[in-house]
Parts: sequence; structure tokens; C-alpha cells
Amino acid sequence: MDKRTKGRLWIGLGIAIAFGMVVVAVIAGAGFWAYQSFAPSATFVNQTKADQQFDDIRARFKNQPPLIDADQDGHGAKLRAEGRPAFTGQLQSLHVAAYDPRAGKLVRFTVPFWLVRLGKDGTLSIGEGALDGVRGAEKLTVKDLEAFGPGLLIDESKPNGDRVLVWTE
Repeated sequence: MDKRTKGRLWIGLGIAIAFGMVVVAVIAGAGFWAYQSFAPSATFVNQTKADQQFDDIRARFKNQPPLIDADQDGHGAKLRAEGRPAFTGQLQSLHVAAYDPRAGKLVRFTVPFWLVRLGKDGTLSIGEGALDGVRGAEKLTVKDLEAFGPGLLIDESKPNGDRVLVWTE
């Protein structure tokens, strides 16, 4: 093997290694960006502190009932769209807060609304079967949410102490 061929091999290997490092950096950066966009957090709190955090969130939407209203056992839920003024702005995010009293764990995360807009056929899906049985929810679209504007979507408390709050901003 002559010197020129050896030199070209080393140059090719160097370029391949540099390209691999760039690919790894891009993937790591995208992963970090996605993690920061969703802003997940899980904290261990007692029932009183969890209630206070839920009350603080609810206070931002004073006198506004949740868009999806469910009774205590989760049945008979309905979409409550009447009485909401039309919103002409653009929603930025969808937030979820859930509390499990058995574990004493409050989980919160945020989904950028641009990602919600990418949903299949413009329909809304909040978890597998989460909106099953909610009258009117099968017709709920992302455009509907944008028309309703910022506000509470779901405010649910179960008899066992589980709580879920979903809202848009």
C-alpha cells in the first residue's frame, strides 16, 4: 500500500469519526430539547401540599368550569362548551398534573401545543381511553381547544384520593 492510499484511508476514517460524533451530538441535543420542552417533574408531597398546588392552578381560571365535566365515578361525563367566549390567540401548551395519594407523588408535565396540533386527523387524544364515555369528546378537535382558549380541560378527583388536572395556556 503506498503512502497516498494510507493517507486517504486515515482522512476517510477521520471524516467518518467526525460525522459520527456530529450525529451523536444532534441526537443528544434533540433528546435534551424534548426533555426540556415537556418539563416533566415528579415530587413526593403530602395530601395538603398537593391540594394547595391544585388550588393554585385552579385559581388562575377563576369562575371557569372545566371543559370536560365528569361525575365522581367518571361516568356521565359531558363536554361543557357553552358560555366560553371565543379565543382568537394561539395556545402555547397543554399541562397535566396528577396526584397519587398512596405513593404521595405529584407528577406534572407540559406538552408544547405545536406537538398537540400534530395529532392524527386533528382530533384530540388524552391517553388511551381517557375520554371514553365523555359525551361530545369524540368530536373534540385541536381546533375546538384553540377556539375555547386557555382554561381547564379536566378537573377530576376520585374517591380514593387520585386527582388529575389538565389545562391549556
